[in-house]
Amino acid sequence: NVYRGPGRPECDQYQITMVFADGFVEPFSYKAAHNMFAVIPTGTEQEQRQWRWLKNAGRQLIADDIREFRDSHLEIDGRCEISGDPLTIENADVHHVGAGFGWMLLGFLREHCREHGLTGFDIEVIDTDNVGGKRFADEALCEAWVQYHCEVAQLQVLTREVHAQQHVGLARAPFMELFNA
Repeated sequence: NVYRGPGRPECDQYQITMVFADGFVEPFSYKAAHNMFAVIPTGTEQEQRQWRWLKNAGRQLIADDIREFRDSHLEIDGRCEISGDPLTIENADVHHVGAGFGWMLLGFLREHCREHGLTGFDIEVIDTDNVGGKRFADEALCEAWVQYHCEVAQLQVLTREVHAQQHVGLARAPFMELFNA
C-alpha cells in the first residue's frame, strides 16, 4: 500500500509492507527509514521492533507541532537556518538540535520506566491507522511526552541536505537500555 505523509508532496513518502523472517508484518516508510529502522544492530529483533514502535509513536504524537513549527517558519522567514538557502514545503525538514530526536525520546522514556518500574517492553504502543501510525496506549504518557517535547526540544528548519549533514557522526541513542530491568 502507498501512503503520502501529511503536508508533503506526493513523491515524498511512500510505504510498503515488510514481512520479516518470523512472519511478522510491519509497514515501512522509505523516508522514515533513517528514523525508524536505523537501530543499533546489537539489539534483539524484538528490542529493535519495540524501539521502532516507540519512536514512531513519539514522532506521530508531535507531528502536528513539528508541522506547525515548519509552516510558521516558512511563512515568516522561508530560509534554512544554517545555509540561508530558500525553503519550500518540498525541501524543508525540522531538525532537533543537539543529539537528536532519538536521544530526547530515550531520555524521556528512560525516566518514565525508572519512575514506574517498567522496561521498554511494558510501554504499550497501539496502531492509529493501517499504514504504521502508532501512539502510546497510555494517554497520560502521550500527554507527558508532548509536554516534555514542547519544553525541551530545540528545533531548526533546514533544507533536507543540511539536515542530513547535521546527523553525520552523531551517536545513536542506546535504546537497549530501555529493555534491561
